[in-house]
Amino acid sequence: MDYASAVVNTAKSTSFPPQTIEFGQITKPGAYCVIKTGQLVRVPPDALLNGRSPAISFSGTKPMLVCPVSADPWIAIGKAREEAARLELPVRF
Repeated sequence: MDYASAVVNTAKSTSFPPQTIEFGQITKPGAYCVIKTGQLVRVPPDALLNGRSPAISFSGTKPMLVCPVSADPWIAIGKAREEAARLELPVRF
């Protein structure tokens, strides 16, 4: 196998572009990486229940974009770092 074939095969195995959503649009529990800051946000199932208080919201001139790192909100921090790095996201947690 030549180098060009190896590069093409590697490119096909990645899951880019990562799914990016606004923080307020999260509908599923999980661990999310904030695109701009590289911070990890854990969203447990009970945080998404209707009528749950207090609701968390962020205000700013631009939306806070996040990318899912894991469906498990309690993923080990090392595994979350690995997954964020695999997705080429900033890792600052």
